[in-house]
Amino acid sequence: MQPDDALAEKWQDARAHARIWTPAPTVMLTRIEGHVGLEALRFYTLRADELIHKHGRLYVFHHWSGITAWEPLVRDQLRKWAAGHDGHLPGTHFLIRSRMLSMAIEVAALALGRELHAHRSEATFFAELDRVVAQESASASS
Repeated sequence: MQPDDALAEKWQDARAHARIWTPAPTVMLTRIEGHVGLEALRFYTLRADELIHKHGRLYVFHHWSGITAWEPLVRDQLRKWAAGHDGHLPGTHFLIRSRMLSMAIEVAALALGRELHAHRSEATFFAELDRVVAQESASASS
């Protein structure tokens, strides 16, 4: 499923732009490009908090292959936010370019006992997104 940009919630500043889609009530797709700062992170976490509060859980797919850099505090704030929502995030997927970051995500998943998955291929990332959207859509209608 390639998302329709017209259906995205959008945010941008001088260094980055972000989009969020919700293809199912409990599934969020994000795409961020550029240099990520705390405001971009807040755009994501505020929307995710709304969906978690409403539905109790949220599968997240981050299309982050276009990120060029991070402000130093962003990673720590993202980790803290995710740790505070541990029981509500049954699966988080990242589409990234870096082999090192991909390995770091897999190691973090093992160390934290969380469902974190790194993808380096758009095809596998979107195939998994389609699978989870179908699963969650069927669950919502039953």
